[in-house]
Amino acid sequence: MSRAKSFLLLACAVVFTGCAIAPGQGIWDFLVNGSGGNYRKYYKPAPEMTSEEIAKLRAAPPTEIPIVENAQYDNRDEAIKAAADREYAEIGRSFFEQCSEYKIDYNKDASVHARLIGSDLGLVFVPKYLNKTESWTEAIYEDVEVYDGTDSNGKPQYHTESRFVRNEEHTCYWYDCGAVFFIKKK
Repeated sequence: MSRAKSFLLLACAVVFTGCAIAPGQGIWDFLVNGSGGNYRKYYKPAPEMTSEEIAKLRAAPPTEIPIVENAQYDNRDEAIKAAADREYAEIGRSFFEQCSEYKIDYNKDASVHARLIGSDLGLVFVPKYLNKTESWTEAIYEDVEVYDGTDSNGKPQYHTESRFVRNEEHTCYWYDCGAVFFIKKK
């Protein structure tokens, strides 16, 4: 693939998804797996975990596919302690609120982010509903070609009009989301 086509594909991916490719992530990987979503956007590395400290503590190179475990949001302290008891060291975490109309695929985004940062374990907390919603109505229009007749040469003339089709009702549900990322210690 030429550089120009690669750049155009990358630009389209960024524009249409609103996400950028992470360093070290190939364009195909990005298009198939995504960017890590909000787990990447709100990621905060553990302050004491420099790349040198991680290299010193790490038992082995990062796995190709990190382990992803789920825990209840309200039990996050116990779950983090249990991971530490199994010889995992925290390298960072992501916590955020997310509004979604659809079921959240929190494991996929967390798994992608865990792989991108070299984590061995992503401890993902099942999103906790916040008893908060937002609703809105979206008007849906479609463009149609309308026949205007013919010009003086007998050629058909058209113009485009935008016509109302329907209203769509949307409801978004707010959740607390989060994950903690670990490496396996020596």
